[in-house]
Amino acid sequence: MKTISFNLNWNAKLYCNCFTTIRPKNDDKYQLAEVYEIMLKGKNLGEATIVFIKDLKLSQITQAMSFLDTGFPASKAIEIFRDLYPDIENIEDQTFTYMVLERVIKDINHNNQIDENRNTKPTAIQVPG
Repeated sequence: MKTISFNLNWNAKLYCNCFTTIRPKNDDKYQLAEVYEIMLKGKNLGEATIVFIKDLKLSQITQAMSFLDTGFPASKAIEIFRDLYPDIENIEDQTFTYMVLERVIKDINHNNQIDENRNTKPTAIQVPG
């Protein structure tokens, strides 16, 4: 099974039954209706299916897409992507894929959120840039 890995849970989106991700375009990896194993810092968060795909230049990202995906406005999100993908030149002009994923098994009790936060102290998340 293919994997989509996250190093940060931007906007706490991975606690949701549906969530977004924005990645450099890769038609071989990201396909509509395909099921993926979702990983956060090496921890398996379950499986999710891509239910929506839209390719766009990073400069075309809308405020709604940006806020839902990262929790930040589009201008800040582009800075974040620039830091996440330092090898991509002229990142604003490159094609990225915006995806909506839906969990295969719905977490109606929000167990992912409870488990991740159990026995931990609040910490500040460093934002690139």
